[in-house]
Amino acid sequence: YTNTLNDIKTNSATTKLDAKNGSQPSGKVEARESYCLCYANQTFYDFVSKIESVFDTLLSEGNVAYYGTDIIVDITHAISKEELGIDQFFSQTYDDSVKSEIHRRRIWSYGRLRGKDFVRKCNAKVGAKHHETTRSALGTAAAIASKNAKKGKVGGETNNGNVIEENSPRYEYLIKQRKAELVSMCRVRSLHYSGTKKVLVGRIID
Repeated sequence: YTNTLNDIKTNSATTKLDAKNGSQPSGKVEARESYCLCYANQTFYDFVSKIESVFDTLLSEGNVAYYGTDIIVDITHAISKEELGIDQFFSQTYDDSVKSEIHRRRIWSYGRLRGKDFVRKCNAKVGAKHHETTRSALGTAAAIASKNAKKGKVGGETNNGNVIEENSPRYEYLIKQRKAELVSMCRVRSLHYSGTKKVLVGRIID
């Protein structure tokens, strides 16, 4: 797939001057010019904006708390099946299977990047350090849960005996919700909905 990827790179790039004149976000590229990064042209920026709009709409603390961290994978999988116009970046003819695979790789790469960014933002709220953030590719609560488990910061157990991380972003979000909302979440999941808020949160996380 090397030739195909190089083709996309050629047709997605522009000059530094054109990027600035077009008000393209280029700060990180400027900071890492020594790594031979390319400035994205308007066409590629519009392409990425389509993908970002989906993540921006669906990837929220509320949805992660409700559906779990697998929502990042689900969003990425759904987008990878859509035709977003990647053909416009090919100047040569390629087999459909090749184009489909390149499209899939691009979307999944962006999904991992977006997941890491979401983890950083959530971890920043609770003071997680940078190296503790980046070791988690996805999983909003994974990095913090791992860190707290090592320090023995646990809050209880779920129905299956799994430890409830009371300092995790997901737990903190859920425990702030009204009991009626937690009951509703349990009903949707066909879970028992009696007990305290802490018990209900434990069932949802479990």
